[in-house]
Amino acid sequence: MQHLRDIHDIPHDDTHHIGNLLVHVFGEHVSEKFTLARQELDSKIQQLKIDEGILLSGCQADEFSHEYHTNDGSCVGAFSYAVQMVLQDDPSPLTNREVVTNARIKIRAEGYFDQHPCLYSNDENADAFFLHQ
Repeated sequence: MQHLRDIHDIPHDDTHHIGNLLVHVFGEHVSEKFTLARQELDSKIQQLKIDEGILLSGCQADEFSHEYHTNDGSCVGAFSYAVQMVLQDDPSPLTNREVVTNARIKIRAEGYFDQHPCLYSNDENADAFFLHQ
């Protein structure tokens, strides 16, 4: 096996060596997908459905994700805090789309006009209930 000391030593299209490096760096704490035999990993990847994921992002890729300063002096992510407030304010089941839209409104109300939370998913998942409330 090639000795790799840094992620920058690996060509961008060489995922096998990235996995080896992660196993070397993190040992037993590395994700299981990096320790599986290559054939087993490939078969597991093929079993995944396209677009079954959901990603809630605190801001767009070219934006800064702000910190919200709470009354007790602590700092929390503005988006995380807004989601928490949305869920507290409306105990009825909300869709993923509603959670992100309402969090955007709360973030704007706090004066963060340059942060736009995003929902990345297919339409079916966007309209699914947030965390299966």
